[in-house]
Amino acid sequence: MRKGAGTAVFLIGALAPFLFPAGRLTAPAGSPAAEKTPVRLLRTLEEARPGPGWPFVLVFFSTSCPVCWDDLFEMRNIIESNDLPVKLIGVSVDRTEDLEAFLKKYAFTHPVVADRRREVHRRFRIQAAPYKLLLRDETVLYRDDVLQDPKTQRERLKRCLLEMTSKSLFF
Repeated sequence: MRKGAGTAVFLIGALAPFLFPAGRLTAPAGSPAAEKTPVRLLRTLEEARPGPGWPFVLVFFSTSCPVCWDDLFEMRNIIESNDLPVKLIGVSVDRTEDLEAFLKKYAFTHPVVADRRREVHRRFRIQAAPYKLLLRDETVLYRDDVLQDPKTQRERLKRCLLEMTSKSLFF
């Protein structure tokens, strides 16, 4: 990949929900892409968590919140484009049917916890979406600061993820 190409892909991917109408981001119903998209909808965080010692990002989102989508898609792009050994897990209180449709529509293959009873929300004291946490086991390494603007929050989390990787804190 040529220098700077990752940045362009990252920016386009992060802004895709706002740049393109939602219908253009979807695979046509019945198409091979739509049929092959696995929906990873889980009931508990324990089902989604990586093995001991591995970091993971929780992105609390709602299917009715485009700002939440931006956080979810941007975290996916940061992790995938930088090949970070970090697991991305979405968490939502939305109805199962809405989550399944959303995951399929946007070909989102990372696990999502359907937190209808708000158990994960209560466990980490999350009041509203969007919200992001970076954890290793039960230790919170990053938590969004609600007093900061979303852009600053994303940059702080990205910096934290990249610093962790550069310091080889995973092994």
